[in-house]
Amino acid sequence: MYSTGGLQQQMAGLSISNQLESKVELYISCTHLKNKDLLSKSDPTCLVRMGERQQSGEVFWSDLGRTEVQKDNLNPKFVKTFIVSYKFEEIQPLKFLVYDIDNETASLADDDFLGCCEVKLSDIVCGVNGAITRKLTALNGDTSKDLGSITIRSEQKSKVRDPIYTLELDGKDLAKKDFFGKSDPYFILAKKVGNEFVDIYKSETIMNNLNPVWKGFSIPMQKLCNGDANLPIRIQVFDWDKNSDPDFIGSVETTLAQLEQVNRDRQSIALIDDGSYHKKKKAPKNTGKIQVRGIRSVLPEEEYSFLDYLGGGLEVSLLVAVDFTASNGNPNDPSSLHFGGKMNEYEMAIRSIGDILSYYDSDKLFPSYGFGAKLPGNIISHCFALNGNPNNPNSQGVDGILRDYRQALNNCELYGPTHFSPTIQTAIAYASQASMEQSQQNQKYLILLIITDGAITDMNDTIREIVKASNYPLSIVIVGVGAANFDSMETLDGDDRRLSSGSQIASRDIVQFVPFRKYNSQNYQLLARETLKEIPGQVCEYFKNMKIKPNKRA
Repeated sequence: MYSTGGLQQQMAGLSISNQLESKVELYISCTHLKNKDLLSKSDPTCLVRMGERQQSGEVFWSDLGRTEVQKDNLNPKFVKTFIVSYKFEEIQPLKFLVYDIDNETASLADDDFLGCCEVKLSDIVCGVNGAITRKLTALNGDTSKDLGSITIRSEQKSKVRDPIYTLELDGKDLAKKDFFGKSDPYFILAKKVGNEFVDIYKSETIMNNLNPVWKGFSIPMQKLCNGDANLPIRIQVFDWDKNSDPDFIGSVETTLAQLEQVNRDRQSIALIDDGSYHKKKKAPKNTGKIQVRGIRSVLPEEEYSFLDYLGGGLEVSLLVAVDFTASNGNPNDPSSLHFGGKMNEYEMAIRSIGDILSYYDSDKLFPSYGFGAKLPGNIISHCFALNGNPNNPNSQGVDGILRDYRQALNNCELYGPTHFSPTIQTAIAYASQASMEQSQQNQKYLILLIITDGAITDMNDTIREIVKASNYPLSIVIVGVGAANFDSMETLDGDDRRLSSGSQIASRDIVQFVPFRKYNSQNYQLLARETLKEIPGQVCEYFKNMKIKPNKRA
């Protein structure tokens, strides 16, 4: 199986890197291209196109761009690179078309075609050292002629960690604005964007105090000053009034670098009211001081992406479980969800998700099970090997899963009820083994695909097992087929609240449920986009909890 208050609240959370999508830079080179020029060598360029599957099921191709033209070169190493978004949950086809440029027109129609290559982005990022080499073919895919080869190398774009600054500000000798008491001061911090200042933080109000000590606050440097310590920032201090607009006390324009210097020198900076706030001209008046009680910065903990783990050798494996309960209908009846006259919803789900996950499992051995059937000997089983061999339940590739599924339909009787917990227990056994073998150098993760036609009849037991499974390197994808009511399934998808069983709470959300009926037979491939989109985040969360970092590329 295994193989390789408002504004203040807005600022409360610190930025977290996006683990679900990574930017990949592609480098292209070719060797032994055919020479199409009589008096010199070919002048090659490479056109790069990316395909995207539409709702209709068709693939729409768009140009990412062309490389530069390399004069008189049959072994070009192109300088121009292409940056694309890597998405685990999608099949991302790429075309590389190489031409010999004979003129300066924009069209390639009158240039000599040298060869092409179609691959998937996952092929590239999972290749040795993130690279693959393929023979160039004719446009129709013919490989009978030697047209040379193309190498595409990928590198994940480096992520820059944004320092988090913690600032602690005090007011000193602020102007008194209240007739019967002192001022009730708060401040607003803003940064200069273009020709104006944009508010980025608002402090709490300190009541009846001309020497307020405001709470410290944390803010990413990018948010504070666009990463530029010399960008102008402004501090405005106001007196809060219950029954009227706040009174302006004063302001100062400074920079992060100056605030750090003020803190080091134990100095203060003056607040000024020159009338500009009220758009009135008057002589500048000193209305107090700002002191920097403390200022410090830290680099946040590095956040790793799913692609970081894949590039470091993460092994991802798929387990499949198919519903064999009687509610599916007699497989010989055309109305049955298991009818074999054409590709049914079970087969479409297996094909859609299996085709994507198979890229990440080099031996393509997938443990495949059924549940809810009566086996020979009147044995009712809620977890049996589709191939009939409990000691080796592996199916060879996605085609093998489909073949074993069809064979199992001929060898058992659809029965029931719909119990998930035995299948999840089996998946936990695999994940437990992976967990025992888990180390910094040996990283493994499993995905259990359950395809079912109805409501679960052992919900409490299923929740208990999912809570247990959340501690293991395991995610569970559930696809509901047919027209049944799947409301109870949403309970298992812990997007809004973590699942709990008794006093035990799931350590993370590991379940994603999607009803197949959202997709028709023409675009069932899009099912994988929805069902697998949460997997990268779940994988990263597990390894972060285990304090396991990605390995460097081999």
